[in-house]
Amino acid sequence: MNISMVLGGLFGILVYGYFLWVSVNEITYENLARNPEDFEGERLLLSGEVVQVIQGDSETSLRFAVGSNSDSVVLVHYDSSIAKNRILVGDYVSIEAISEGLHTYTSALAGNITIPMLYVSMIEIQ
Repeated sequence: MNISMVLGGLFGILVYGYFLWVSVNEITYENLARNPEDFEGERLLLSGEVVQVIQGDSETSLRFAVGSNSDSVVLVHYDSSIAKNRILVGDYVSIEAISEGLHTYTSALAGNITIPMLYVSMIEIQ
């Protein structure tokens, strides 16, 4: 059984009877979007609402509105096996992820859009 918690910027996890602490950063979307290079490779904690799910064979990608703010969207991707349950549009989730900088994609309505991208190591429906 794994137990996780955040305490003063530390992420704790109980694995095989040992409690391990891993340093993580709780940041705002504005900090991540404005200075993405400052956070590349960093472990981050974010919560928000899922606005799009792109399901692949072994990997899932989500467009994720940080704090349910539709102006604060990031792209996250993860190995589908780490999610205990299937994530759906409208779910409010918390993630631990590593920042991978920026990602640009083409929207049918808005042209090119550049948003922060993260690789998720833990995702939990709230």
